[in-house]
Amino acid sequence: MAIDLEEFLATHNRLSPLDFQATMEKLVRFRDENSSLFNGDAPPEKIRRPFLDWLSESSKKIGTEKSRKGGWVTFPRPFER
Repeated sequence: MAIDLEEFLATHNRLSPLDFQATMEKLVRFRDENSSLFNGDAPPEKIRRPFLDWLSESSKKIGTEKSRKGGWVTFPRPFER
């Protein structure tokens, strides 16, 4: 049985803090990049952890790209004295 993406996303967002909530666009991109996880009958619990890791990594990449362009910085700066 294939995973219902809408149900997976709703459950994921209900269980996740705001920083890790996702959109259908992100979930589809994750599925496209990790199609082997979605082949077969893997339960949603087996997919959620890699999805959380992927969300974390993708947000770090976005933060790094924005900080290079003069946007916001991902990590707080140390206190200046």
